[in-house]
Amino acid sequence: MSKIKEFFFKPRLLFLAPKRDDEIELKPVQIAMRVIVALMTAAWISFIPFYLFIIYMHKNKFFSYDFFVDGVFGLNTFVVAIAILFVFLSLYFYGFILFAKLGIQEQKDKGKNGYRLVTWIFIFVSFFMHVLFFELSLAKNKPYLILWLMGISAVFCSFFYSFVGQGFKKSLQNWLSPVLFVAASILLPFLNQDVTAEVVSMGLRSFNMGGGKSIQILEKNKDKQDDSEDVGELILLTPQNAYVRNGESQLLIIPISDHTEVKVW
Repeated sequence: MSKIKEFFFKPRLLFLAPKRDDEIELKPVQIAMRVIVALMTAAWISFIPFYLFIIYMHKNKFFSYDFFVDGVFGLNTFVVAIAILFVFLSLYFYGFILFAKLGIQEQKDKGKNGYRLVTWIFIFVSFFMHVLFFELSLAKNKPYLILWLMGISAVFCSFFYSFVGQGFKKSLQNWLSPVLFVAASILLPFLNQDVTAEVVSMGLRSFNMGGGKSIQILEKNKDKQDDSEDVGELILLTPQNAYVRNGESQLLIIPISDHTEVKVW
């Protein structure tokens, strides 16, 4: 029993602990560089929603002007929800790395590690999540989805790792991690456009806003009975138009008005 306890709670990797603030000397050029990088990172994060949907539209061979003009609020709300999901997924996949770093830092500073138990719990959670998502992706015949999710989770966790447990001065010095985060978040979706489009489709399907959901358009007329037409698969629903793929793989752009009723299922 003592050997098992020693295996799980033995101090490890103390050399990975970052320096304390009192061991760091800041230079004005480092502060200036950090401010520039912070502004660049914030600008890119605000553009990520547009970037993902541009890839989705490119793969589906259309472009919606009204979505970016009139649907910005819905776009940002949708992507915020997806971003929160990615954050939680990244913690479930690789959160143990963050807790391990916090434990190493505490062991170095205070001679004890209060994060060992939670670190091991998240190691087992990580194993379970990898197995679960691998089986789900195989069941849907889309094994590439687990690789995409693992990649984006690793990007998020790497970004968090660069700041977790760091002091204020160390965080100010850290301009490379945000740059790498921006580069990775650009290249990963771009180099895997098919998977990125599929992930966006999954999100749209969950909100009945597109992604191949079945759609029916009803045009109401006061003088006639309601005319209805099954027009095919919904690619994207915007405030002004429904972008639909019909049975002949043609793209239809159907205007949405006060006299239009849209049924999606």
